[in-house]
Amino acid sequence: MKTSNRISEQVVKRLPRYYRCLKAFEAEGKERVCSEEISRRMQVTASQVRQDFTHFGSCGMQGYGYDVHLLKERVSAMLGLTRAYHVIVVGGGNVGRSICNYQGFFREGFFVQAVFDLFPESVEVRPGVKVLDDAALEEYLAGHDVDIAVIAVEAEAAQAMADRLVANGVRAIWNFAPLNLEVPEGVAVENVFMSDSLFVLAYRFNEALKEENLPQWGENQPSQTHPV
Repeated sequence: MKTSNRISEQVVKRLPRYYRCLKAFEAEGKERVCSEEISRRMQVTASQVRQDFTHFGSCGMQGYGYDVHLLKERVSAMLGLTRAYHVIVVGGGNVGRSICNYQGFFREGFFVQAVFDLFPESVEVRPGVKVLDDAALEEYLAGHDVDIAVIAVEAEAAQAMADRLVANGVRAIWNFAPLNLEVPEGVAVENVFMSDSLFVLAYRFNEALKEENLPQWGENQPSQTHPV
């Protein structure tokens, strides 16, 4: 019986945080760090760090710590950051334009090649990114290698757009529409619900107010009225 060597989804979700943490250590000039230092930065237990790092191969020794550069390279390889990715964006609104214009993606090897919109004449992005009409999507995909497609359209149009992308060979979708996309097996999807993080922040903020016995929003606050 064949066993899977794939790591758990929980560890996968921590990989980008480990990568950022190790990049920060490297930028600070640190050559070796211990699990306790990493745990403080990551806000997870040192034992969790050590358990996670068993997936990365031998990068450290007891009493000597972990080799920062080697460990960062291992995490980078696990995340697939050792190659370049060709990316397109569908939807030239605020989210789509922000993704096109963010230079950090370029520095990590994600190259946004084109953005598609129903009204391309109204989309302004940085030089080097083509702005094309939505109707040209299929023709573009037929003539270009695209690794990742970003969906930044309204919720009601997102599933149909995902179907178009998959039908034309796209196998990885980064979805910013507020719904879970349904795609065939073999297609990778990451659904990003930006409001979720804000809601969690609101929860933690209000929990902190409770602990300090401070009034929460709406308690002992004057009602807001609009002038007539």
